[in-house]
Amino acid sequence: MNKQPATVDDLSAHGEALLRTFEEMKPNPDNQGWHLDKKVPITLILALLMQAAGGLWFIADLRKDVELLKSQQAAQFSVQRDRDERQDRQQADSWAMVRGELQNIQAKLDRLIEKRAGK
Repeated sequence: MNKQPATVDDLSAHGEALLRTFEEMKPNPDNQGWHLDKKVPITLILALLMQAAGGLWFIADLRKDVELLKSQQAAQFSVQRDRDERQDRQQADSWAMVRGELQNIQAKLDRLIEKRAGK
């Protein structure tokens, strides 16, 4: 249930309080721009500064981690490239050996065919 003011004086008092509140909310033409009021607790200011410092610290640590990962990746890439080149050489050598063996087998088959054809 909503309680209504009982008298005209009560209504007048409520109206004046509302007018004072609206007057306080109006911007002050003498003080244009940003200002820090004494109503802001120093603990809030310190908390915001500490939070900002923590954020900067986190970002700096994150950048350091990224740089570390980049250097590790570059070293790993170098090792992988050397391994790939070594495997490519080994594969080329293996294929050359297989070709040589196939040529030996082909030569033996040719001799065997000539030997049987000569009989």
